[in-house]
This record gives sequence, C-alpha cells and structure tokens, in this order.
Amino acid sequence: WLSQGEIQKASALKDQAALHRSEAQLLQLEAEWKAERSALTERLEETSKTLNRLRTDVEQRQSSWAQRKETLKDQIKDYRNEIETLQQQVKDLDITLNEATAEIVAERKVHETRDMELQSQVEAEQRQHASLQREMDR
Repeated sequence: WLSQGEIQKASALKDQAALHRSEAQLLQLEAEWKAERSALTERLEETSKTLNRLRTDVEQRQSSWAQRKETLKDQIKDYRNEIETLQQQVKDLDITLNEATAEIVAERKVHETRDMELQSQVEAEQRQHASLQREMDR
C-alpha cells in the first residue's frame, strides 16, 4: 500500500507531467504560429511589392493603355483585398496565440497552487510522522 504522502507525490508528478505536456503543446503552437506568421508576412511583403509595381505600371501607361489600366486596377483591388485578408489572418493568429498562452499560464498557476498545497501536506505529515517516531522511541 502507498502512504497518503506517496499518493500525493505521485499525483503531483502526474500533474507536473500534464503541465509539461501543456507547455510542450504551447511551444509547438508557438512554433507553428511563428512559421505561419512568417510565411504570411513574406507573402504580404511580396504582395505589397507587386501592388507598388502595378501602380507604377498604371501611371506610366495611363495615356496609351486605357483598357490595360482597368485590368491593372482590378488586380490592384484584388491585391488590396488579399492584403486585408492576410493582415486579418495575422491578427487572428496573434489572438489565438494569446488565448493559448493565457490558458497555459492559468493552468500553470493551478498546478503550482496545487503543488504548494500538496507540499505543505507532505511536510505536515512528515512532521507528524517524526513526532510519532520520537514518541515511540521514548
């Protein structure tokens, strides 16, 4: 049979393992978020550069290519919409990461509080055991 203290220690170790898994999941989520954010940021920069090139092209050919100008305007509009979509995706990723981080932090606080309570109980039991041992030794 396991003593109450051993059971509590095992429970604390189990809780600590769960916390470590949660932290590992957070790190994984963070890595995925960073990779996706980096890819979106790079795509956003490329799209912005393309938009600027198209704008310049429209201005240079304005007098002779009226129809081409309209096509390019449509493309510019599409790129602007894509930029807005990408910016929203980046914001959404930031929100998701912040929420996940808050959950992990809250979970960590719960585990830390529980660990402190279990540690206090173990110490109290150890003191009681030592006291009983001293009485038995007399």
